[in-house]
Amino acid sequence: MKYENIDEKFVWKVPTKPLDIEKLVKVNSEMRYYHFDVQEINVQDLCKQNDFFDWLFKKHPYRAGLVKMDPNTLYDWHVDHLEGRTMRGVCINAVVTDSPSLVMFSENIEKLASQGGNEWQADIVPFTYEKNEVYIFNPTQSHSVYNFENTRYLFSLQFGENVHRLTYEQLVNEVKTEYVAGK
Repeated sequence: MKYENIDEKFVWKVPTKPLDIEKLVKVNSEMRYYHFDVQEINVQDLCKQNDFFDWLFKKHPYRAGLVKMDPNTLYDWHVDHLEGRTMRGVCINAVVTDSPSLVMFSENIEKLASQGGNEWQADIVPFTYEKNEVYIFNPTQSHSVYNFENTRYLFSLQFGENVHRLTYEQLVNEVKTEYVAGK
């Protein structure tokens, strides 16, 4: 199943060349980060290989990593901008392995009994990444991840700026008006 056509308030596909993860230099061994094993990627190497990431780093410094998700697992419903968490307002992601997986978004997940509400059903918006394609991802929307039979690796950027300084809408607008329009 592929769910690639999705409302822009959740994800936006960046018009740049696909990632070639095999050519990127891994900085260190895996470390635990928010319940995931993550391997850091050399940002300078990434910037040399892709003009979008070079342009982006000059505007909004970031760290890059590969996030590992084991087969047949899910990452529960959450948002990334709550106090005590990452406070991310935006991230850049790309799935770099052939692992069937789904991201589910919901704008009314809080009504579910499992989330403290009284309902047993909520509306969902499914999304599947195209392998190696780069997306701006809105982590302020409730989302969960479902991975199936293979290990899933997600390339992801963590910006130095939090949700109060850099939002999803702001970054999408900057990429459209400055990076895309300037090409």
